[in-house]
Amino acid sequence: MNKELEKHISRLIEGFNHINLNQVKVLIDFDSVIEDMPLSTGKRLIINYLGFNGLKKNGDNINFTNEFKQGVNLIIADNLRGKSTVLKVLKAALTGDVTSIKADVRPWIKNVTLGFKISNKDYTVIISLEKRFKGILYNILWKDLNLVDVNSINDKIIFEANSNTKYAEEIQKFFFNQFSYYSLKWTQKSSAKDSNDLVEASASWKTYYKSIYLESKDSVSFYGGQNQKVFQMLLGFEYTNWINHLSVKRDMLLFKSSKYKEFESRKDSEAKSEKNGVDLELEQIQKKLERINNNSLMQELSGLQNEYNRIIKKWNHTNLETLKTSQESSREIKKQTELSRKLGEYEYEEKRIRKEIVRNNRLLNDLLEYIEIGQFFSNLDIKSCPSCNQEVNNHHSQINGACPLCHEQVSIDDDNKQIYIHKIDETKIILEKLENEISLIKKKIQDIKDNLEQVNQKVETKKNQLNQQLKYEEKMEIDLSKIISNINLVRQNSSDISEEEKTLIAERAVLLYKKDSISETSNEQITLEKMEEELQVLNSAIEFLDQKRYEKSKGILDSLARMMLAEIQEFGLESITDIKIDNKFNVTYIQNDVCMKFDEIAEGEQLRVKIAFYLGLIQLDIEKNFGRHTRFLIIDSPNKEEGDSRYLDGLKDVLKNINDRYGENLQIIIGTATRELENVLMNQTVYPEGDYVF
Repeated sequence: MNKELEKHISRLIEGFNHINLNQVKVLIDFDSVIEDMPLSTGKRLIINYLGFNGLKKNGDNINFTNEFKQGVNLIIADNLRGKSTVLKVLKAALTGDVTSIKADVRPWIKNVTLGFKISNKDYTVIISLEKRFKGILYNILWKDLNLVDVNSINDKIIFEANSNTKYAEEIQKFFFNQFSYYSLKWTQKSSAKDSNDLVEASASWKTYYKSIYLESKDSVSFYGGQNQKVFQMLLGFEYTNWINHLSVKRDMLLFKSSKYKEFESRKDSEAKSEKNGVDLELEQIQKKLERINNNSLMQELSGLQNEYNRIIKKWNHTNLETLKTSQESSREIKKQTELSRKLGEYEYEEKRIRKEIVRNNRLLNDLLEYIEIGQFFSNLDIKSCPSCNQEVNNHHSQINGACPLCHEQVSIDDDNKQIYIHKIDETKIILEKLENEISLIKKKIQDIKDNLEQVNQKVETKKNQLNQQLKYEEKMEIDLSKIISNINLVRQNSSDISEEEKTLIAERAVLLYKKDSISETSNEQITLEKMEEELQVLNSAIEFLDQKRYEKSKGILDSLARMMLAEIQEFGLESITDIKIDNKFNVTYIQNDVCMKFDEIAEGEQLRVKIAFYLGLIQLDIEKNFGRHTRFLIIDSPNKEEGDSRYLDGLKDVLKNINDRYGENLQIIIGTATRELENVLMNQTVYPEGDYVF
């Protein structure tokens, strides 16, 4: 990429008189650019529990607790009964912005407990607002916090802050590390009184939190109050950070150029005597700038980013292997279940046939006995003669033609005998068939047992393989977390250097102005022309990188647009037939063949369009492994703008639709006073009419 931009800029400066290629390289920061990492970390934020207590002004105790589930969670209570305050307390715990809680309610709250998960790791926030602020983040499940031994609780602390400001800084570092966020910058007028200077502003974690917390006052704003930089950050496209860096530099240079022009006509005769002093100061500043430019932090950052990209690629490969192993294991378990079922069926059939063989053997013995003695006595055990009460000797039952009871001769006519002989033959044939059947079944049972043994071995092998892969993924996650922490540390240090560099450059500009004031007017003109050439270079570089970013990310933006469109139409807005996202990240909706911006869409449709946007970002993370949205949303009063029955029915369908399709992959917490939404979802907390939430 650097080579392409270098060629582009080389052609641009061919006619320039005051800057060369080496100066351009310094201006554009070829060697210190920070690479963006568009691949998702795959992490998500889940709120499990929120609790806070305190004392109201009227003396009533506050003891609010609520557990949240995956999917869509509803908090239903009347207006002005504390729903929004609950969401503000949640925001305060996640960002440190205690001022978001209403000023009259804030003194009531004394302690806050928040339990949340990032991926599969549990964390707990404990905030005390009694007397002075104190906040602690623990690496433990909120339920287990009180179970940990007092002596070992310190091992669970991630950070501890004794002021609101310190807590906001630490919680920002934590979430920036977890989701690979960084601060995009912009320029704005200084807030200092009587100052006309231009200063830099940075996007904080509180800024990015606006992509999570959709307040009722932002219901008609597409981005929920934040600018497009948050959108760019959440997508994380390549060159975004570079473009942002050059844009800030351009704005500063443009401001400097304008300021230079403003003071161009001023002459300070006394400055001539200060020329030597100015030269000395310029020399000292130049040495400091050279020391900054030679700093090795950028090289270290480049190495860390290369290692990050290497692990991400390996992780993606391992994820595919794990998925493959899991699918193979599922198939083997399915075979195992099927073979076990068949084995049970055949063993049952074997028992049934053996019973049938026993029954037919008995029948055969009865028939043979009947042929032999003319009567059936197989099941009759006679102890004495019914006529004379003399003991009967059963050993005489084998006497040919004699009754075993009375010993009289028994005769059987030939016709009956032939019938029973025929039955005996049939019974023997049946027994032979049954014996053949049981032989086949035994062979089949043995075959199934052999196959089942092989399948059992495969299931065990896949299970062990899957455990090894999951352990390997866990190790890579730990390695990745360390690398991200190091990257952010290096970025922080490099940011400090960057601030020092900006101060030095500003001081040098002032000194150069003093020096130029002593020189000829032609020198002043040369300086101004050089600034104009630098501005052309910066504008051209930004335009070039902007186009390259769009070319590289167009496929992802098109995928996002398709996902948003699918969600919008799933929500019933079939009049919107297409969505376009341009290289400036502006979203256009084609509704009834007319191009429309978000604020031109009907108010009753805006909520569904907004939710579709965020669901698209989340789906892009899940399916395409791009983007860094936390997959967690808070929506305050989604029915504020209009409440007719048709809109409510649509809102019910939207919420059920989201919960059914994405319940396992996201979490949404909604506070509403619309009681028509009651019992739409299982995850709901409903307060009776007139009751306060706390």
